[in-house]
Amino acid sequence: TEAELRAELEAEAAARAAQSGPNPWDTALALLHFAGTSAPNPDGGAPADGGGSYIDDQATHILAYYSPDTKRVTVVSHPSQTVSAEEAMVTLAHELVHALQDRELDFAAKVSNLTLDAYLATRNGLVEGDAQFYTYLFVADVVRMMGRVPRDVTEMIDLDLDDAYQNFDELGSPLFAAEYFMYPLGAKYFATAYRAGGNPAVRHAYARVPGQTVGFLVG
Repeated sequence: TEAELRAELEAEAAARAAQSGPNPWDTALALLHFAGTSAPNPDGGAPADGGGSYIDDQATHILAYYSPDTKRVTVVSHPSQTVSAEEAMVTLAHELVHALQDRELDFAAKVSNLTLDAYLATRNGLVEGDAQFYTYLFVADVVRMMGRVPRDVTEMIDLDLDDAYQNFDELGSPLFAAEYFMYPLGAKYFATAYRAGGNPAVRHAYARVPGQTVGFLVG
């Protein structure tokens, strides 16, 4: 449930805060005076006066997630949201790609000791972009199975990028939205590699992935 996800995230945040202090995302939101945010809780949980936080964004928007620790995909129920069967199927496909990625990659090693910008490039541009690209391929396959002609994958990515531009204020707090925005940017990076040489080219593209988010913006 959404409540169980929130409790899990708060427990993780409290454990991290005991080692390294409050979540830097929440601190940044408070310092930049974004609406709905407040001073971060020194214990690492939600802000002291109950204002919005990074955990609020995650608990509200995440439909499913893969855990490298448990090797499981968890689906999150949101009673206040209407999720179509198609959206649920696509979300599950995305998380199953993460499970396959984890067989090849050491997630924890790849995102440790990085600057925030490098973390966004690696965690969201690389890991999520890869999963998002194969999600687009999955969607194209499903459309073909339904007897229709799918859109070109690059066109699907561009439509999602345009939608993210147009609805940036609806993606959660600005920093959470920036994380989400890296998904289609990373997918476009891997789509370019896929056109050049299929699945093997995607795997080789990992060696050349940009170390900063600007690398995904300029191609």
